[in-house]
Amino acid sequence: MLQKLLELLESHPGQLTQEQICAELGVTPSGLQAMLDILIRKGRVTADLLDGENICSTPCESCPFLGNCSKERDNQETIYRLVSRT
Repeated sequence: MLQKLLELLESHPGQLTQEQICAELGVTPSGLQAMLDILIRKGRVTADLLDGENICSTPCESCPFLGNCSKERDNQETIYRLVSRT
């Protein structure tokens, strides 16, 4: 399941909230948080605050999360990103 989470974050860089990830993977918020905590502790994932100035990398017209978009709702939410490995 951790691999599926990493693949999801990789395919939607810098734009997924916990709610969106739960819906996509079919997991509970507490189950997801446990996985995120592991990946954050290992340095694979980071959590950032999405505000009105952040821009997603996916065009809105092709985004599978458009109906559940933080920017669309004008909320400040935490988004999860893969940490780039250099």
